[in-house]
Amino acid sequence: MDESVGIRIVIGESIRKLRMQSGLTQQEIADRCELTKGMISKIENGKVVPAVGTLQRIAKALGVKVSALMEAKETGGTRLTLDPFANLDGFTRTSKGYRIFSTAGSPGQIMHPILIYAKKGELRPHEVVHQGEEYIHVLEGEMVFTVGGEHFLLRAGDSLYFDGMQKHGIHSVPREVRYINLFAGYEFSGGAESEKLIPNPVRIAVGDNGL
Repeated sequence: MDESVGIRIVIGESIRKLRMQSGLTQQEIADRCELTKGMISKIENGKVVPAVGTLQRIAKALGVKVSALMEAKETGGTRLTLDPFANLDGFTRTSKGYRIFSTAGSPGQIMHPILIYAKKGELRPHEVVHQGEEYIHVLEGEMVFTVGGEHFLLRAGDSLYFDGMQKHGIHSVPREVRYINLFAGYEFSGGAESEKLIPNPVRIAVGDNGL
């Protein structure tokens, strides 16, 4: 079985199992996540993987962390991952066009790292909102990332920290970008203290640099 297909099945089966254990219908989960019942059905049947922010909302609706949706079984201790970017077939394409790879994580962990690959022509610009802190660090390429209405030009080596309750997402990619995305702290409240932690990448107006 193709690895990306396997990941879609794992996510779908995990969501269905947790939903049924909670005694919730697909419509109830859809209402809590502001999705359609049809989309929840597609996710549970392994036909589509939603954006990471949407997975966060589904996890919150089910009372679990997003890692509980992406692991076939709980794993603990040390986990070694050998350069997933060497073979993008192991990544799973989301409904927004970018691809994700879960490098580690289990229901008991407080941090969940995800590798993300996005390419011009495949990406669908979007914005999401979810609880928790988020940190991204660009490994290769560049992108314009939006947080709270501001556009940040991020290149290899740049990073960005923000409160997930601010609308955020990839705005554009001139060619392609590879980065790591860390999620943590579902109960993080954000506010003035979080603003002190945000680094200062280049802020740009939409349209600058031809993007």
